[in-house]
Amino acid sequence: MIRILDIGSGEILDDEIKWARFTNIAWAKDDSGFFYSCDPEPEKDAELVAPALGHAVYFHKLV
Repeated sequence: MIRILDIGSGEILDDEIKWARFTNIAWAKDDSGFFYSCDPEPEKDAELVAPALGHAVYFHKLV
């Protein structure tokens, strides 16, 4: 899981990215957000046995 920390205030923001495994984070040049990769959310009760399929790159925009 990825959580966002506002380093100016020390506040943990409500942003929460689940199922981000084996990822690096790359900030956009304008600091508007960051790129990351994750798997689709598995079906309920399949979290521990779901295959890692559909891994894709996403952009998370900060507001």
